[in-house]
Amino acid sequence: MIDAIDTASRQDGRRYMRHPVNIPISCHKEGHRTPSWHELRNMSYGGLSFVCNEAYCPGDIIDIEFPGLRHRTRIRGEIVWCSPAAETKPHQYLHGMKFLDEGDHHHAQLIEQICHIESYRRAQQLRYGRTLTCHEAAEEWIAKHAGH
Repeated sequence: MIDAIDTASRQDGRRYMRHPVNIPISCHKEGHRTPSWHELRNMSYGGLSFVCNEAYCPGDIIDIEFPGLRHRTRIRGEIVWCSPAAETKPHQYLHGMKFLDEGDHHHAQLIEQICHIESYRRAQQLRYGRTLTCHEAAEEWIAKHAGH
């Protein structure tokens, strides 16, 4: 079920600058009714990577939602590689997904917003000792910056 990491696909994904993030995402596999929750690891203009308990197969079509963001955003992508996650996370898999339908402008806005929220969350921890969940950070950041 798990393909070896496809070297060409991983190298192709490195064409874009990766933005490390750690936020929950909702994934819905094409042909399945129930979405599942996973952890986003990083994003680029070409795709993203995430960790989950399920091993998706290269070629699987996935719809990703970002529930904590200002606008309900859904992005469609294709799994291009899957590998076991680090030894510290048994029975978890790291996936690489390339974006299918959306344009670069849409991805740029999404990445920018997620990076701002992550930066805000980290700044709150460092400056004020406040530990915010991703959802709390998103709500606060959006409330302060909506319409700016």
